Parts: sequence; C-alpha cells; structure tokens
Amino acid sequence: MTINEDKLAQLNADIIHQLHTQGLLMAINAMMLSLRQYNRLVQLTKNANNPVVKIGLKTTN
Repeated sequence: MTINEDKLAQLNADIIHQLHTQGLLMAINAMMLSLRQYNRLVQLTKNANNPVVKIGLKTTN
C-alpha cells in the first residue's frame, strides 16, 4: 500500500479536517516521509536474520 499524494492534495478541507481530528493526517504524513526510506531499509536488512518484508499501519475504531 502507498499514498497517492496527488489525490491527497485534491481532498477538500472538510475531509482534511476529519482526517486530522481522527489522528490520521499525522500518520499519513509520517508514512509518506518514511516510504522514501523503506526501500533502503529493505536493502539493508535482506541478509539479516529477520529481514523487513512488510510494513503497515493499523488503526482501531
């Protein structure tokens, strides 16, 4: 999974506010920043005992 930055930028203010009040906007921002480093992390750990194979964001209702 990834975040489509173009679609995120096109969301109206009400949706952005809803994401913010649910605490998801900060998580989306952190995920967008960390995705840039994800490939490097996978490469660094591929020969380790416990290599990175999957990343996700879990939310609760």
